[in-house]
Amino acid sequence: MPEHIRIGDIRPRVQYVGNGAVATFPFPFPIFADTDLTVFLDSAPCVGGYVVSGAGQSGGGNVTFVQPPAAGAVVTLSRAVPIARTTDFQDGGAFRAGVINEELDRLVCMVQQVREELDRTVRRSPTSVSAAALELPEPAPGRALKFGADGALAVSELDPDAAQTLSAQSAASAQAAAVDARAAAAAGAATVEALCAGYVADARDAAVVAEVARDATLDAFDSFDDRYLGAKAEPPALDNDGDPLQAGALHFSVAEGAMKLWTGSAWVSAYVQGGDFIERDRAWPIGSVYVNAANATNPAVLLGFGTWSAIGQGRVLVGAGTGLDANAESRSFAVGATGGEYAHRLTEAEMPAHAHTGTAASAGAHTHSCGVGNGSSGTLGVLAREGAPADGWVVSSSAGAHTHALSLDAKGGGGAHANLQPYLAVYMWVRTA
Repeated sequence: MPEHIRIGDIRPRVQYVGNGAVATFPFPFPIFADTDLTVFLDSAPCVGGYVVSGAGQSGGGNVTFVQPPAAGAVVTLSRAVPIARTTDFQDGGAFRAGVINEELDRLVCMVQQVREELDRTVRRSPTSVSAAALELPEPAPGRALKFGADGALAVSELDPDAAQTLSAQSAASAQAAAVDARAAAAAGAATVEALCAGYVADARDAAVVAEVARDATLDAFDSFDDRYLGAKAEPPALDNDGDPLQAGALHFSVAEGAMKLWTGSAWVSAYVQGGDFIERDRAWPIGSVYVNAANATNPAVLLGFGTWSAIGQGRVLVGAGTGLDANAESRSFAVGATGGEYAHRLTEAEMPAHAHTGTAASAGAHTHSCGVGNGSSGTLGVLAREGAPADGWVVSSSAGAHTHALSLDAKGGGGAHANLQPYLAVYMWVRTA
C-alpha cells in the first residue's frame, strides 16, 4: 500500500434496516482485507451473496449484496480483524516505518473491537461505589437474577413470570369488570348507579380473589422452594430461606450427580440405582420361597417388587431329589410333587406280627373203656405190667374223640393314627413373576 491506513476513534460496527430495494451498505471504518469484515442478516452471519470493496482504505468501504435484503431485515457490518500476531521483526533487519505503522494499526483495530464488545456487556457505571462481586450464580429454571443484601447477584426465590401472569390475569379480570360496568352505564341512565355499584363490587371481589390467589401462589412457591432446594455443591444444612430443613426436602448433589432426600436426620439417595434392582432379583429370583412366622402380608407389599402366591397351606417342605432315611430306605421327590396324609389306618400287611391268648371251654364230657388185670395177661389181652399189685391195674381205652370251644381276646378299635411330625405353622409364599 502506498500509504498506511489511518485509524480514527470510531466504533467498528454499523447497522442498517433493509427496505427491499437498496443493495449497497457502507461501513465507515477501515479494514485490511475483505475477510476482516463479518456481515450479518438479522442474527445469522452471511456466508456468501455479497461483495466487499474498500479494503485498505482509511474511510472504509461498501458491502454490495447480490440480492437486496428484504424490507425490515437488519444488516450488521462488524470488523473482525484476527486477534493474533502474524508478523515478526528480524534481528538486525530493516526497520521500515510502513511495516511498524501497519502493525500498530492492527493493534488499534483489535483494541477497538474489544471495546465495542465491552460496550454491549452489563457493567457498573463509572461512578458506582459498590464493591460487591458480580459473578453469575448457577442458573435455576424459572428463576430471575436479583441483588442480594450484600449487593452481589443471586437467584430469585420465586418465578417472576408466574407472578406476572397472575397479576396480568387479575388486571384482565378487573378490566373486564370495568368494561362491563361501562357497557351497563350506556344501557340506560336509570340503572347506571345500580349496575355500576354491582360491577364495582365485582371488581372489588375480583381484586380480593386475585390477591388471595396471589398469596396462595406465593405460598405455594415458597412451599415448593422449601421442599426442592435446587442444585447444591455441598449438602445444605438449612433451606433456601435459612430455615431448618423439612423431612422430604430434595436437592441435587453436584458432587454425586444424584438426587438426595432429607429423612429428618440425614441426606440419603432419593432413588434406587439400576444395579440395586439386579441384586434384588439375584437375592429373590422367580421361584424363591418367602417365609414369615407372624405377618400374613403379601411379600409384594413388604419387599416392594415381584408377584407372590401363597403356597404349602397345611404342608411341610421337602427338598426335591432322592434321599435316604435312617433305615437307608431311598425315596425320590419331584419338584412341585405333593403327598402324605394327616391320619393313617394300618392295613393287615402293615400290622406287626403278634399272638393272641385264649381259654378252652370245659364242655365235652366223654368216657373210656378199660379192663382189670391181675395176672400175666389182662382181660383186654394186654400183658400185665411188671411189678403190678396183686389186685391188678387199669388200662384206659383211647376211644372217645371230642373237641373243645376256644375263645380269643379281641384287641384294637380300627381307628386311624396321627401321622404328623412336630411342626411350626408359618406363612409361605413363592415368587411367580
